[in-house]
Amino acid sequence: MQRSQRWRIVSFAALASLVSSFSFTVMPQAQAAVSVPVVINEVQCSGTTPDWIELYNTSATSKADISGLILTDSVKNVLFADHVYIFPRGTSLGPNKYLKVSRGSTGNRFKFNISCGGNSVTFGKRIGALVRVNDSVAIPPVADGFTWSRLPSALNGWGASTSTPAALNRAASSSAKTDKSAWVFDPLLVKRIDLTLPDATLTNFSGGNAGDVYMPASFAMTARSSQGSLVKSVAQTPITIRLKKGFGSYRNFGNLENPGKSSFKIKFNGATTSHRLDGLKKLTLNNMVQDYSLVSQWGSYKLFRAMGVLAPRVAYSTVYINGTYWGFYLTLEPYDDVSLSWRYPQTQHLYEALWTDRPPDIKTGRAYRAYEVDEGDNEDRSDLQALEDVLSESSMSSTQVRSVLNVKEVATVMAIENFINHWDGYTSLAEWTPNNYYFHSTSNGMFELLPWGTDQTMVGSTGDFLNANGILFKKCYDDDWCRSLYKVAIANVAAKAQELNLGAQAIAVLNVQKAGIDADAALGRGPSFDSAVSGANGITDYVSRAKDSAASFLNPRANGQIRLQAVSKLPKNAILKSSDLGAYTDVPGTFSYVPALGTKLRSGNVYVSVKFTPSDRQRYSIQTKSTLIKVAR
Repeated sequence: MQRSQRWRIVSFAALASLVSSFSFTVMPQAQAAVSVPVVINEVQCSGTTPDWIELYNTSATSKADISGLILTDSVKNVLFADHVYIFPRGTSLGPNKYLKVSRGSTGNRFKFNISCGGNSVTFGKRIGALVRVNDSVAIPPVADGFTWSRLPSALNGWGASTSTPAALNRAASSSAKTDKSAWVFDPLLVKRIDLTLPDATLTNFSGGNAGDVYMPASFAMTARSSQGSLVKSVAQTPITIRLKKGFGSYRNFGNLENPGKSSFKIKFNGATTSHRLDGLKKLTLNNMVQDYSLVSQWGSYKLFRAMGVLAPRVAYSTVYINGTYWGFYLTLEPYDDVSLSWRYPQTQHLYEALWTDRPPDIKTGRAYRAYEVDEGDNEDRSDLQALEDVLSESSMSSTQVRSVLNVKEVATVMAIENFINHWDGYTSLAEWTPNNYYFHSTSNGMFELLPWGTDQTMVGSTGDFLNANGILFKKCYDDDWCRSLYKVAIANVAAKAQELNLGAQAIAVLNVQKAGIDADAALGRGPSFDSAVSGANGITDYVSRAKDSAASFLNPRANGQIRLQAVSKLPKNAILKSSDLGAYTDVPGTFSYVPALGTKLRSGNVYVSVKFTPSDRQRYSIQTKSTLIKVAR
């Protein structure tokens, strides 16, 4: 798919000081005309073979001249030769042809290294210190032997693939181990983390880690199978670390003689990318003092991911500090540019909801107050301001909102939060909420809602599907189209939770982690194994009750009727698309069309019939609806 271009404006220090470091600021992006129909198609990042980048001409009829255009691993460093490859004069791609450029020190090769999980690759035109971007993609920590490729079947157009230079990209097998960091978050491996803290760090932590300053330390990790065989070993590597502070779960660090079960945030920010943990830049160690089952976060995030929502991966580790046992911890994957790159080809911003004088929500005047920038330009929040503006003026089904917000994804997140009763999340009626969530925006300003802080979910009462404080929920429920998406998502998450059998899976995880759980319980730092198993069994009971609650909500409110948001006119020779009909309903099922989608419509009056087949044929019947579209002559 061809992407629209963006101007990325980079300001820098005086050119006379080239030998010194530059100061760059990414400024607001503006639309620019597409110069060539060429996109990045496949990337080989650092592994067992030299890095390479493949371009593809999407035009089936025209040759594309790319003379003078560039490839770069950093739009902030386009004045440095080591970060830029310039295509020689006369370089072109024929219609639907490929061009592969490899890394090297001589000839037509680029000099920069493409780190798996550490880089983005950009193709465009350099104009002084500006880059007019034709295409750009972030590279996740892809395992050796695989490439990162443009795949139409993938969620956001990119995925891990087998190496296919100069040929159609081929997705890797679903069973292939394409993520080199996956072992870190495998809950069926038994892991040990050894942290070595120098005296200055120990003193700082014992004093409360004032200012949340990251302090120097080193990190080692081993992973073993449930039978005890060694799976992975990571030698001591430099890190920085700080205490993780949060309302309710914070615990003092203590000291080596009297450890406190504090939580930690770790950065793998050594001198080279080899100091990262198989591509990871960050890792969080949660003490789980508010998760009495030890599996609430694991189960809830697994459900989010099974529903197609980006959510953290989690596993477990026993942690030692300077040889002293510290506790049994949840190892959590934080949102950052590495974890985001698996889902998003580009990230403009990651905003973390920030409690100030009131709950954080995207209401008028709050774009610059209610959110902290975790990724992206801290000064320029024009994308978030645009979201705030359209939400204050337009309905959820409007073109204005749909152009900046993935409404279906938001409705899905809210349905899952209510299903798991995330009373401390976005979709809650607690007076201090919305709370615990993130907003992600892509380079073209499209937002999604990301879940967070699910350590007290799937226990107690089921959620309230009818009410929540957040403006996104209120606007969604007031809009028939968005409300229908929300009801479909509720039905889908109820079915998915039942299908996953989370309670049984949770018990399997706890059995593998029993030694760590027992060690913690013996020191009074965590629940007993039997207590945790009881909590896991409680998940099975909770899912059953939540499924009944979802049915009680849906049965009187969902009818399966077809609604259309169809266009009235189309241009001559138009190809019929689903968006021309805008068909939707409020129960899961499938649509079919006569004429079929993809049909070139004849000129004149064309009647299009829409058929909806519900998944639940016992409760809902097949529906049909027709509409007239005038096709220009």
